[in-house]
Amino acid sequence: MQINEPDHLLDLYWKWCLPSDLDPETYLQNHHDNTFDIDRHKSWVKIHLRSNADKRIPNACELYRKVGVKFEKRKHQKGFGVEFHNGILQLPHLKLDQNQTTLLVNLIAFEDFKPSKDRVLTSYILLLDGLINTKKDVELLQQHGIIHNKLSSIESASTFFNDIGNICSVDYEDHYCRGRFKDLNNYYKSSWNRQFAKLYHTSFSSPWAVISLLVGALLLILAALQTGYTIASFYKQT
Repeated sequence: MQINEPDHLLDLYWKWCLPSDLDPETYLQNHHDNTFDIDRHKSWVKIHLRSNADKRIPNACELYRKVGVKFEKRKHQKGFGVEFHNGILQLPHLKLDQNQTTLLVNLIAFEDFKPSKDRVLTSYILLLDGLINTKKDVELLQQHGIIHNKLSSIESASTFFNDIGNICSVDYEDHYCRGRFKDLNNYYKSSWNRQFAKLYHTSFSSPWAVISLLVGALLLILAALQTGYTIASFYKQT
């Protein structure tokens, strides 16, 4: 059997979900050890449980409010690829309904028999689980076209990600979104990003705030010019 031939429908969909920045045939050739090792699996679960508190990322609302992270829907991108550059987190669009949630659970169970580095979808779901804690996080991602929630309520969507995150296990030192976890946490810890976000939310949160800031700056400039003119006139007279 050729390496790029799917074994069944679930395998076919899983291969389609691989991000377009990964060549499926090359990727699977390099990671074709699908033998299930129970001791290695237990090790991954222990790593997941032990490292969970240390390897989490702030939720979407925290990232936006405290350090000004912007969220964008990835365009012209196949699969579950994630990018983070210059404070912009790009995520694929995800329609969430009963069929999709069932499919995601089955795909995660399917990936559970693969090496940690092959668990692309599991890694992506863990990223979403970190971003989504409450319905406010879902609403924020909906506003940016990343999630299209078709479940009974927004609370159902947030509960789904919180619950599914509990069944995901990866080696946090070797999984697809590891770099995104690290980059987001480093960005969140930056005092410069926090100060800039605070300035943005307080001074540029509305058109009136921007106008007030510009008027204040203009008055400050005029006052400085007036002071300079007064001092110059004084020295001319003396």
